[in-house]
Amino acid sequence: MTEEPSHLEENLKHLERILWRTLPLVMHASRSLARESFADAQHLTPGQYHTLRNIQRGANSISDLAACGKTSPPAASRHVDDLVKLGLVERTRDPEDRRSIILALTEQGQIKWNKMVIRNHRLFSEKMKNLSDEDLQTIIKGLELLYSAFSDTEFENTCMTDGGK
Repeated sequence: MTEEPSHLEENLKHLERILWRTLPLVMHASRSLARESFADAQHLTPGQYHTLRNIQRGANSISDLAACGKTSPPAASRHVDDLVKLGLVERTRDPEDRRSIILALTEQGQIKWNKMVIRNHRLFSEKMKNLSDEDLQTIIKGLELLYSAFSDTEFENTCMTDGGK
């Protein structure tokens, strides 16, 4: 004799199906936006885009970037090299520790980032415009709960300094 799954188990299975159906759509749209945002000037790889985003969020060293991107320092360094060549990122020596390099967006990098954020906001608003305020609040609450369930303090400290924007 087998027991029927509890209501909670059924809800978890349903949530998992919806999550794995929805997240790829949202991520694909987000990545497409990121690529389109730079299409007029240059093409960024996903790794370069994430590196630029993480520097904008406050990751200011290769080790920070490697931790944020869950990648190796050499891979993070290659992405930074590419972004420096494109004029979007600059390296400066830390005045307190001459061995350390501080990473920052250049003025051109910040302008490009701002344009991308505006474009992303427009597309996101377009996709969500038919939802009621109540629907939006429900989604916000659900995503906050999901974030809380999966959050990692170490990741948040370096990679999410702007609240995950």
